[in-house]
Amino acid sequence: PLPKCPDTQHLTDMANRVGNDQLKALHDAKELLTKQITEWQSHRDLLQERLPRWKQLVALLKFASDLPIATEVQPEVNAIEQNRKLLANPDAVPGLLEKLTDALRKALKDVHGKCSADYEARMSQLEVAPAWKQIPQPERYNILSDNSLRILPKIAVGTTEEILETFRHTKLDALRALNDALPTRFNNALAAAAKLLEPKAQHVTLPGCTIKTEEDLASWLAEIEECIRQKLKDGPVII
Repeated sequence: PLPKCPDTQHLTDMANRVGNDQLKALHDAKELLTKQITEWQSHRDLLQERLPRWKQLVALLKFASDLPIATEVQPEVNAIEQNRKLLANPDAVPGLLEKLTDALRKALKDVHGKCSADYEARMSQLEVAPAWKQIPQPERYNILSDNSLRILPKIAVGTTEEILETFRHTKLDALRALNDALPTRFNNALAAAAKLLEPKAQHVTLPGCTIKTEEDLASWLAEIEECIRQKLKDGPVII
């Protein structure tokens, strides 16, 4: 996104001269060189100020690819890059960065909040389950660890840099996948606890079915009953 490097052929030409010829060339170009030095120093200072924000913008945009804000911000980012306008005035980057930061902060808080609420609710249900209450604490710890339920990923969303740091460890799609997986993981944890109490117990997953009529319901219940009856021959059944 930076402007093209300035032409410095005249500096090369002066450097190749010697003695009085070089001094004369420097004297003749004094005003031009003074102007260029001031301009280049200004560009250097502006670059040092703007480049960190540009890098944050580009990094955040990668994490927002599946959010509506990306379709708004991406064309403007492309324009800055293609037209080499990072040092142009007014500076468009801070506004774009703020939009992305706000959108990603909201997305992270929404997904993580939903995941945390579901986790807390299911953990509360697990803790009052008879089988869970009967097993010792070390076994509970092991079961939670085996099912990746001991702790939830933490997020920090206060500043742009905190959001970037969060995304380096936890992506939005990973949080969504975790939320989708919580029911299965907690069911597996409860089944593992029951298995400890009843070593021969078998975990049975109920078959899925679309029920539209009373007959559909009766048929599904009959199928479940027969499945459980068969499993009971080999020991207790966990549903």
